[in-house]
Amino acid sequence: MNERRSNRRIRLLLGVFALVFAGTFARAVWLQGVQASTLEQMALRQHQATTEIPAGRGTIFDRTGEPLAIGEQATTIYADPRSVKQPRQVALVFGLSIGSNVSFYAFTTYMQKYLVASAGFAKGQASLICSAALIFYIVVQPVLGALSDKIGRKPLLYWTWIAGVIGTVPLFTAIGASHSMAGAFLLICAAYLIISGASATSAVVKAELFPAHVRALGVGLPYAVSQAIFGGTAESVALSFKAAGIEAAFFWYVAGCMAIALITTIFLPETRWPDRKRGR
Repeated sequence: MNERRSNRRIRLLLGVFALVFAGTFARAVWLQGVQASTLEQMALRQHQATTEIPAGRGTIFDRTGEPLAIGEQATTIYADPRSVKQPRQVALVFGLSIGSNVSFYAFTTYMQKYLVASAGFAKGQASLICSAALIFYIVVQPVLGALSDKIGRKPLLYWTWIAGVIGTVPLFTAIGASHSMAGAFLLICAAYLIISGASATSAVVKAELFPAHVRALGVGLPYAVSQAIFGGTAESVALSFKAAGIEAAFFWYVAGCMAIALITTIFLPETRWPDRKRGR
């Protein structure tokens, strides 16, 4: 009885294999025989194309055979500012970027050098303090970003600029006078809590100012100009003031840049709720 069942299963399995083989063979005959010409033409269209390549300028040689002028292909990438029809929004992005770029570089990139050169910490200690504070900075970003979704973008921007204008000079002064790693860490965290109001929201605020078709250019152009003039030079400005013996002037410089961003925020529309009229 068991042998009969086993034989039936074997026959059934062989039948299934035979059907699969037959179907595969029939499909191969169909593709390789009936549709061979059509598929061949399709493959040629996918893998071959005719493109006209304009002739390059010939190389010009002098009488000794040395090349004088050589023609080379080059790709040029450019942005046309005339395609941005929102000068008010461009100005707002530029003003906000002055405060956010300078304050970010002052409290992050420059801070480690400041801890070593002014507060007297060893390089290893300064690296440890800044690394621990940056972890706090990373953690607080999504928290404040979520808060801006509830209460709007401008309250957090006002928090950053007002607290920054008032607190930048005292914070830098206190950090420079600190001789405790824990104390310096807490002071830097306080600074990061202040600038986080802008860093957690400024990117989305700037993007929300422009329609989608010019958003990248509308945000990127004024941001890049501001970054080149103010953000990228913040550390050099700080070291120049220090070399001149007026290091505290840099603290006021940072506070002044944040004051520019505060004034800009006054004219900034609340972008969290798109149904509100912007630019008024």
